[in-house]
Amino acid sequence: MEQKIINIKELAYELNTTPKALRKWLRDHNISKPSKRWEWPEGHEDLEKIKQLRNQSKRGRKKAVKVGIKEVKEPYIAEKVGAWNIWKDPKNGTVQAVYQGPKSTDKTPWYANTTNIRKSLPKAVQEAIVKHLQ
Repeated sequence: MEQKIINIKELAYELNTTPKALRKWLRDHNISKPSKRWEWPEGHEDLEKIKQLRNQSKRGRKKAVKVGIKEVKEPYIAEKVGAWNIWKDPKNGTVQAVYQGPKSTDKTPWYANTTNIRKSLPKAVQEAIVKHLQ
């Protein structure tokens, strides 16, 4: 009966990291290779030790889930359409399109309603402005 082998790739996936980062972490914590490769037989004592140490370390801990939503008070990028950024100001509900292309930077005024949107804007940008004004 053959025993299952746990390799570094499988262990890294289980610990939510990359094999490269896990190998570096193992070396930093003076954990040596069990053989010529980073492979352990299933149920090996080092596997549990690695999992416990990794979960206790700062990099190994799961990210905390924040409860509640932080209120946004500054203008933010609501959407990207090609080289255009659609900015939204939550204070007054206005929207602005800013072109960040290779040669020039074009800014539209802050739009509060859909009646005065510049006609020369690309159709996708106009649609995004209308979408974020509603």
